[in-house]
Amino acid sequence: MQQHTGQHLLSAVLLDLCDAPTVGFHLGAEASTIDVAGALEAGQIREVERRANQIVFENRPVMVSYQHSSEDLGLRKPTEREGVIRIVSIQNLDRSACGGTHVRATGEIGPILIRKLDRIRGNTRVEFLCGLRALERARADFQALSAIARSFSAPLDETPALVDSQREKLLDSERARRKVATELAQARGRELYVNTSPGADGVRRVERRVETLSDDLRAEAQSFTAGQKSIFLAIGENPPSVLLAVSADSGVKAGELLKAALTKANGRGGGSATMAQGSVPPGASLDELAKTLASSLDLTPDTRHLPHPPDT
Repeated sequence: MQQHTGQHLLSAVLLDLCDAPTVGFHLGAEASTIDVAGALEAGQIREVERRANQIVFENRPVMVSYQHSSEDLGLRKPTEREGVIRIVSIQNLDRSACGGTHVRATGEIGPILIRKLDRIRGNTRVEFLCGLRALERARADFQALSAIARSFSAPLDETPALVDSQREKLLDSERARRKVATELAQARGRELYVNTSPGADGVRRVERRVETLSDDLRAEAQSFTAGQKSIFLAIGENPPSVLLAVSADSGVKAGELLKAALTKANGRGGGSATMAQGSVPPGASLDELAKTLASSLDLTPDTRHLPHPPDT
């Protein structure tokens, strides 16, 4: 009952203060939500929460009445029901057609906590809790925030700014790591090109079997095929996938060749003339796909040229 009457109260206040009509709601076991039309700002929600709790403290009567649909009902939201309509009213605030159970006065709702906002298909979803649920959730949130503050050895009020600062530092570190990793992969690709012997047709060919097709591997493949007459094929085990990179003068159209092979293997993928990637369903024969591509690319045991150790 607390959550249901709390929803009526919040919907009325959202409409009154924010001109945000309710388009849907859900009363959950742990938290409830109200979907309202349009967007809401954090400042608006703070004012809605303050006003809603003020009405709770005023302990306004919550009343049930019955009127015929032909009368002027003065409802917050028009009803399509006909005949005698059950109306739940909060004094001087709200009138809604409703068949549910409710508290006798707003004071019985208890404290109202608006916990978060989410954008949902052009509307705003407002998560809220009432009564003991609100207290327990507020306590849990406070304990979580306190634990974070302790880990920083910082006052509670300074913790959000510290978290933002640490997040930015982490992102900067990750960007720097990613840059170095890419440069290293590109260097490996160039070294691989130099240390791979060309075939009789002058094309350098490399085939790799790896656990996963990573960004580093893609960077290595692009670097390798930046050299003239080169083909780089990589087979990934988990998930079953394939990467094909070729130089523009290799005589191979990567996207066309890979797409045709994947179609036969019930896979999906494609790409440009020089770089293509795709996958096959779990259970499909990755080995057969690898053999098909190896044959098309002349990656046979006699003609495949794998890297040899650099001269010392």
